[in-house]
Amino acid sequence: MGMVWDQNKISFRKLGKTDLPMIHKWLNFTEVAKWVKWDDKDYPSLEFVERHWIPRIRGSDPTKCYIVIYDKTQIAFIQSVLIEDNPRYKEAFGLGGDTVAIDIFIGEGEYIHKGLGSLIIRAFLRNIVFKVYDVDACIIDPEPTNKIAIRAYEKTGFRYSHQAWNTEDKAEAYIMTINRESV
Repeated sequence: MGMVWDQNKISFRKLGKTDLPMIHKWLNFTEVAKWVKWDDKDYPSLEFVERHWIPRIRGSDPTKCYIVIYDKTQIAFIQSVLIEDNPRYKEAFGLGGDTVAIDIFIGEGEYIHKGLGSLIIRAFLRNIVFKVYDVDACIIDPEPTNKIAIRAYEKTGFRYSHQAWNTEDKAEAYIMTINRESV
C-alpha cells in the first residue's frame, strides 16, 4: 500500500535566486539526472544552473518557475511556458501557440516514486496553468523510455499525442496532452 497524500498540502511558490543551490542539488540527484540533460551533460554545475535559471527568475525568459511544497517541505521543481513564447518548441512539436508546456522533477528522494507526481501536476494545472494562461491545452514531453513519468502523466489525465525531436534537449519527446476540461 502506497502513501496517502493530501492534495490540500501541495502548494507552489515562485522560484527565487536563493533556491538555485537546492535546484543544483536536485539536478545532481541520480533519479533526476538520468532523465534531465543540459547541453548533453548530466550533473550540471551550480554556475550552469545559475546561468540557466536567473533569466527565468528575472523575467527575461518567459518560462515561469516554481518550487513545489508538500506540507512545508520543498520537494520538487515545476515550470510552465506558453508555446507561443518558445518558437523552437512550437516548430519542433508541431503545436499551436494556444498551448502551455510544463516540466517537473521531484528532487527529494523520499518523495520519488510514491504516487505524488500526478497529484502535484493536477494541482499545478488547476491552480496555475489554467488560471494564468488563456489556453485550452497543456503538454508535457517525457523521453519515450521514461515509463514511470509517462504512467504518472497518464494518471493525471494526459494522453499520448505524438513523438517529436526535442531540439532544446536533443532527445526524442513523447508528447502528451491534456485539455482544460479534463482537469
